[in-house]
Amino acid sequence: MNFYADSNYIHAKIYAMHSLLLTKNDYYDIAKNGHFRSVLPELDTYNIKNDYTLIKEKIFDNQMNMIISLAEASVSSRSIFILFLRYFETLNLKLLCARAFGREPSPSIWYNIGEFAVLDRDMLSDNTDVTSILKYTKNTWMKDILTPESGGSFEEVEFFIDRAILRIAVEFPYSVNFSRKTDSLKIVSGLAAYFNLSWSRRLKQIYAWDHGSIKNYIQSNIIVPEYGRDLQTSIYEWEQTLIEHVRSDFADIPDQGGAGLITAEKIMERVLLRDFSRMFHENFYSINTVSCYLALLYRQVRNLFSIVDGLRFGLSPETIMGFIICEG
Repeated sequence: MNFYADSNYIHAKIYAMHSLLLTKNDYYDIAKNGHFRSVLPELDTYNIKNDYTLIKEKIFDNQMNMIISLAEASVSSRSIFILFLRYFETLNLKLLCARAFGREPSPSIWYNIGEFAVLDRDMLSDNTDVTSILKYTKNTWMKDILTPESGGSFEEVEFFIDRAILRIAVEFPYSVNFSRKTDSLKIVSGLAAYFNLSWSRRLKQIYAWDHGSIKNYIQSNIIVPEYGRDLQTSIYEWEQTLIEHVRSDFADIPDQGGAGLITAEKIMERVLLRDFSRMFHENFYSINTVSCYLALLYRQVRNLFSIVDGLRFGLSPETIMGFIICEG
């Protein structure tokens, strides 16, 4: 690895990159005029209806180039950048598993994370089955995500992958030494609370599970008990905050079906993003600066994907903006 930067360089770079994040006005301009000049001018040469998958992949490559570079730059920050990139590789794993179960997600986006990738894009054309995926990943960092017993259905596999994403996030504060660990736990517990509430609502409204079954399932499959009372307390506090915002902003969610679920999740994401944005500015030298920037960048990628989908289906700029969540 070509490590060439100290922590001061990394944090200065992150602050510079943060200043380039798109604003609400930037997103509206893209949605209104149908061009991506402020992101990647070459995208305007593609046909949004026919090339939307390619456009999304190029957006991802553009947004991740510097993150991949920074992961190679510093020993001190390497782990968090790699964990961030691994999140997207879990989505590649999910895509391969969907194919293995005869599903065909649309769009079938492959997230290129450069030399940090375990999975190979060529696997998409190899008709790879679940057994082959297990063999391929057994000696990699993915070895504990899936087991021979967890592959009964795609829904089950998808859940195990989603749970692994949360566990990757939870493990981070315990894997490195840095100050203000409690703030990092707050970031992770916020994500855990979001997962808990989202899955609880989905299990109740989509699968008609009763309260007791949902509680047992969440406690045994999403919440990570081995990390102690401090994390559990923070998760509970976050849950109460998110529930209060959902009730305040959209009181009738339980009766709104799928649309209500989406709205509730957007409300919770906005609350989380506001808090991450605030924490970004609290301490220049904290690892939380990097963590919060990555959360904001992740949301920017999703925002740009939402605009691509909106333009593809001919939605109005105002409708598209309803799916955009950003700082300002």
